[in-house]
Amino acid sequence: YLESLVHSYGEKLDQCEIDLRDIRTIKKYEIERLKDVKQKLIQEAKDRIDELNAIKDERVIKNLEQKINGYIQGKYSTKKDQEKFEPLNFGSPNQMIELLFNSEHGFGFKVVKYTIDKKTKKETERPSTDEDVLTQLKPKDKTGFIELLLSHRELSKLYSTYILGVYEKLDSNSVIHSSFLLHGTVTGRLSSSNINFQNIPRSTTSADIKKMFIPRPGYLIFQADYSQAELRVLAALANEETMLGWFKAGRDIHLATACNKRNWDYDEKLKLLKDEEHPEHEDVVKERKKAKTTNFGIAYEQGPKALAEKMTEQGIPTTKEQAEKILNDWFKQFPKVKKYIEKQHRFVEKNGYVKSIWGRKRRLPDIDSNNYGKMLEAQRASVNAPIQGAASDYALFSSILIREEKLKGNLPPDMAQLFTVHDSLGYEIKPEDIHRVVPILKNICKDPDTQKWFGFKLEGVEMLIDVEIGLNWGELRKYNKDFDYTKMLKDTI
Repeated sequence: YLESLVHSYGEKLDQCEIDLRDIRTIKKYEIERLKDVKQKLIQEAKDRIDELNAIKDERVIKNLEQKINGYIQGKYSTKKDQEKFEPLNFGSPNQMIELLFNSEHGFGFKVVKYTIDKKTKKETERPSTDEDVLTQLKPKDKTGFIELLLSHRELSKLYSTYILGVYEKLDSNSVIHSSFLLHGTVTGRLSSSNINFQNIPRSTTSADIKKMFIPRPGYLIFQADYSQAELRVLAALANEETMLGWFKAGRDIHLATACNKRNWDYDEKLKLLKDEEHPEHEDVVKERKKAKTTNFGIAYEQGPKALAEKMTEQGIPTTKEQAEKILNDWFKQFPKVKKYIEKQHRFVEKNGYVKSIWGRKRRLPDIDSNNYGKMLEAQRASVNAPIQGAASDYALFSSILIREEKLKGNLPPDMAQLFTVHDSLGYEIKPEDIHRVVPILKNICKDPDTQKWFGFKLEGVEMLIDVEIGLNWGELRKYNKDFDYTKMLKDTI
């Protein structure tokens, strides 16, 4: 399967390059660019001859004259010269800067923003060509180039990192061995490398990629994903009764938020959310999506600008002013969350660090920075770090408790853990063990004994998990207690 992806994505990438070069503006630019390169080389050689005439170095002058004749005829004697005449490289930031902003033969766009120096964190004089910039330039481009360039970048990344990149790291048994490390993040989440399993594209982004990850023969992939873990932690820390009540009642927190804002009847809109044929279905989906983006944005303390950009990215065009109103309305719905955020800001300003309920400390010295941007980032981290760190620690602690249950014989010893991605745990499991395992895992994960080991218990909310099962990581189905999972495996044999 992976070999077929190497072939098909290679073809897609080649076709995308052909389409980019076929754009009239690019064809004209390429002709003018190569003319300019030739003129520059000829002029440099002439200038060198003028310098050498003074010392009468006839041998070198003769060589340079031959070079000039070669340039005129389109012949280039050195590798360095040849490289200058290679076709336009769409992956080169320098060449894209010239094409988009600097060259009189290019698009002539105004610079949107400049790159940031990694060491000094200050703006440079070098224009940025990142995805955010291209997205902003896209409406101004009538040729279709920007849209194709974004596709080219996406395909290049998928191909080099997740297709060819994985293929080249397989062992002789076609198995990938990723590393999961206790260090590498500031919030306590595991980091992953070689390959980075935390960054595998979602199935909604690229449906092909996750399908390549399969369990051993005779096993299924079993994923236990903490449901809205960060929002549950936030609701408990802020003691926000409305949210806690919704979680306790088993409501969809995002739909409930949308209904609360618009004075909708929750049960009625839940039916419409499930009924794709109903004329109001799309409106409910859109409002739930807005609520979801806002809910998670609060945990990262996104401002109006960031929230507007995120919503626009997701197909809901939103201005900064509209995003500001959305945030203000949200905090009116959940005033205790606002108080919690303000409390975190005061704590970090006084102490220079914050702690999660698990005791994990995050030091934030930039809270005293004279740089306003750095100070704001420290404020944001004072809210996000304890929430994100706590959610991920629930997953890590649960994986340890699950291992102990395996050692005690209460869970199948061959139920090997394959991965952890933020708040989810992945295992391979025999289909006949699934119905016995699910209730045990749900019980472990919803209320692990944190009081005994860490001296706290999260009040007012349980940490529930969603269980999904499948033949591969890209095609997981929600757990069904009435389904015969041995049949799922037999159907593929």
